[in-house]
Order: sequence, then C-alpha cells, then structure tokens
Amino acid sequence: MFYLNDDIFFNLKDVDSNILNSFINYPIVQQRIRYQNEKIINFDYHYFELMSLMRIQRMMIPENFNSSYFSEKIYSLIEKYYDKFNSYSIDIKIVCSEVITNKKLFPKINSLIKLEQITNLSYNDSSYQVDIYRERLISNNHFTFIGERNEIINTSKVYSYENNFNDVFLIDNEKKVVRSSKGSVFFIYRNKVATPLNYFRDLNSSIIERLFEKLNKNVDYEFSQESVSLFDVLKANEIFVFDLIGGIYSIKSYKKRKFEVSQTQKISSLIINSVLDL
Repeated sequence: MFYLNDDIFFNLKDVDSNILNSFINYPIVQQRIRYQNEKIINFDYHYFELMSLMRIQRMMIPENFNSSYFSEKIYSLIEKYYDKFNSYSIDIKIVCSEVITNKKLFPKINSLIKLEQITNLSYNDSSYQVDIYRERLISNNHFTFIGERNEIINTSKVYSYENNFNDVFLIDNEKKVVRSSKGSVFFIYRNKVATPLNYFRDLNSSIIERLFEKLNKNVDYEFSQESVSLFDVLKANEIFVFDLIGGIYSIKSYKKRKFEVSQTQKISSLIINSVLDL
C-alpha cells in the first residue's frame, strides 16, 4: 500500500505505466524517514532536505508541497492501515513525469510515499567485518555526484556480499572515507568521536547535523565532523556504523585490525535517545 501523487494504491498493477516508467527512467530525489513512538523523527529537516534536492535537480515544486502535505499523508496512512504503536521506514520519492526538453524545462512531478514496518532503533552487537570499496570513487563535488549516489551504494553492497563482508567503506577521489554502504561511519579516538565531513548528502544527512547539536552537550565525549583518511581508520579505538533505519553496528574487524566495542555500547544509547528526541 502506498500514496502515489494524491491517490492510495494497494497494487502496482493499478498504477498507470507512464508513472511507473518515470520512476525507472528519470532521476529520483528521496528521503528515508523513521517513524517511532507515534511520531515522525526529525521530519522538518527531512522536508527541507527534500526541497533542497528538488531545487538542485531543477524540479518544479508544486505550491501545495509544504511540510503538512507530506506529514498529513503519512499520519493518515498509519491511522487507517497500520498500527501506530509500531515503527516504520517511510520512503518519499519524487521524480519528473517526463524527460526534460528545451520546450518543457519543468515537467510535472510524480511523488511516492511508502511505508514498511521495521524494528525499533537499537544497537546490534553481532560480528561485523568491513573492507574498502575501491572500484568506484566518490567525487567530492556534490552537484556532479548526486545522480550517481544510489548506484554507487548499491554496487558497493553487491561487492560486500560477493566478498563475504558485512559492509564496505566508500572513499572519495582523495582517498578519504565518506560513509559505509549501509550508513554513516563514526570513529572513536579515546573521548573523541568523529564522522566524515558530510558533502555526500546521503539519507542520514539531515539527522547527523541535528544529532551533533544534541550530542555535543554531553561532557564525556567530543563529537566532530572532519576528514578521515584510510590511515586514520587504523588509528581508531572503535568504529561503528549508524543508519536511521537499520540502527547501530559495531565494526569488529578491518583487515587485520580488531576493534573493541565497550565505548560504542555506551555511546549507542546516547545516540538512540538523542535521535528519538529529534
């Protein structure tokens, strides 16, 4: 079940083929949002990020595309068809309805809102091994990279599965770590927690910026965004991956280096509580 434009559908077979083709053939802007504890987490920041991405892609933004337009549809879906006490992953995807030409610079857009039930945000302590994904480097120019983002993430996940890794680090053209295939990466150096500079504009972007505002009020740790080289990876005491949908994963090993998890276990509860308070 999903919202497509202003209509609710229960089956893809009922959707006009031209609309389906637009989601297959044309660039998509999207946000993935968490619903938990009967509220949408950090919704306003997700909304502004979505509008920003639409402007970058030169999409026409309809007049009714205010934050209430999306939030009311989400809450309406949950109220009518889901259990409001569960947790959900909410995908909002927007695409042009047809190809852009010199005669039609701003075609109408199609919007999709889809929910999927997920578990509550939590810390995962299972074995987690990573490698570096070197087959495709990320350009640190946001405007040239935005169209390639999902493709690189998806191919890096295939690489990790083929080589029996749980995850891989994505690196840029300066050989700096950008993120992992599954989420944002955090490196713990004693009482300092660093995550790579966020020019990537991934699906965690709007969460990380607000999260750091809250986390830096904690006196036990210093949280920062900075460049992280491959050499810096090996210097870390602990490493973990955070994804708004999947949760927190401790990285246990990278190459021959083994990592502890004790500080991550402490920090994870701080992060989860801070996220749910956004």
